Amino acid sequence: MDVPLIPAWLETFPDLAAAARVRGDPSGRIKHLIAYDVRDGRRLCRLHKRLKDYGVPVQLSVFECLLTPPQVDELWAAVHGIIDVAVDWVVLYRLHRPWDEAVRHVGCYDPALLDADDIIFF
Repeated sequence: MDVPLIPAWLETFPDLAAAARVRGDPSGRIKHLIAYDVRDGRRLCRLHKRLKDYGVPVQLSVFECLLTPPQVDELWAAVHGIIDVAVDWVVLYRLHRPWDEAVRHVGCYDPALLDADDIIFF
């Protein structure tokens, strides 16, 4: 008998805080990946400095963060206050199930790319 990798009751969580608690983080924090492309040096520095309040830079223009749902909203509001959506781009990936509504983006980015079924990180 094959045992599924993820039990059926863990496959989809409508409540993100409950998902994090089940995954072993009682604070309700969930791992996120933030990537960005900011065209202006001043905005780039401001965004990078602000993101350091929420996470750790893991590559150029990429941060890994453990965030509660309210922190995600707070961070997203800060991003909107810093970037120029006509020329800059920021994407936020939630790195656990449910995958639906896990990706947020703002700025000049092709939303057709978000319709892909799989998200692959290299």
